[in-house]
Amino acid sequence: MLLQNDASNELSKEVYKNIIKSGLHRATVKTPILSCLDVILWITRKIDHQHRSILNAEGKVVANYKPSLINQIYHLKEATVKISPDWLKQKSESADMLTILKGWWSEGNFRSKPANVEWKTSKFRKTVQIVVILLSRLFGRKDGSTFPDKWIPIIYQIMTSGATLNWGELISSNLDNQLKKVHKEHQFYMSTYIMDVICANMEFPSLEWKWEPSLPSVHVYYKMLWENKYKEDYDQICNKFFPSLYDALFGEEIPCLSPAGQALVKELGD
Repeated sequence: MLLQNDASNELSKEVYKNIIKSGLHRATVKTPILSCLDVILWITRKIDHQHRSILNAEGKVVANYKPSLINQIYHLKEATVKISPDWLKQKSESADMLTILKGWWSEGNFRSKPANVEWKTSKFRKTVQIVVILLSRLFGRKDGSTFPDKWIPIIYQIMTSGATLNWGELISSNLDNQLKKVHKEHQFYMSTYIMDVICANMEFPSLEWKWEPSLPSVHVYYKMLWENKYKEDYDQICNKFFPSLYDALFGEEIPCLSPAGQALVKELGD
C-alpha cells in the first residue's frame, strides 16, 4: 500500500522502502485497544518505574514493559542506530535543519515558525506525514497533527537510511513516562502497548488467550478485538477479560456494572 501510494504521488519509492526497513511500522501499526481511561487507571494503580513493571495489590509483578520484552513482542531487530539525547544533540548541530525541512515542504513557500511552536504536519510531504503519525503513536501523543524540532533528526534518519533504531527502548521509555503522568493528567494514548505487555505476561484460559514468543506479534486477542469485532464481543470482554485481569491485580471480584450500565454498554456495542 505504501509503495502504491508513493507511485501515485510521484514520491520517492526509496523513502518508503527505508521506512519499512527501519522497522518502525512493526511497533506502531496497531489497532487502538483499551482506550477507556478508567480501565487504564485501575490497571496502572501500582507501577514499579525502576523495573518498568505493573504490580498487583500485593506488590508482585504481573507484567513488565522492559525493552527486551517489547523487542520480543514485536520481533524487532537489533538496533544499528540508537536514539539518545546526545545523538539528537549531535545530529541537530551537524546538519542544516532548515535545509532539510525545506526539502520536505509541500505546501506553498516554506515559512519558518516561532521557537515555541511545533511544525504543522500537513505542510509536509506525504512521506514525512506517515513517519510523524507512526512516531506519534510511539511517543504517546494524541495524534500526528504537529511534531517538535527534536524529531527532525529521527525522521531524517528513517527516511534516508532505513537503519533499525532502538524502538524497544524508546517505546519502553515513552510508556514509562506516560504512566508517570496518567493519574495526574488523565490522558493516555499508549493503551495498545499496555494490552500487549499484559497479554505477553499473563494467560487468560477462559478466553483461550496464550501468547507464544514465536508468534509474529501479540495475536492472542486478534479474533475478538481486532477488525472492529470487539463490539460484538463486549460480553466476553466485560465478563471474562476484565474480571480475570482485575482478580490478578487485586485478588477480588471486579465491581459489577449496574443494569443501567450494562444496557449502556449493550447500546454502544450495537
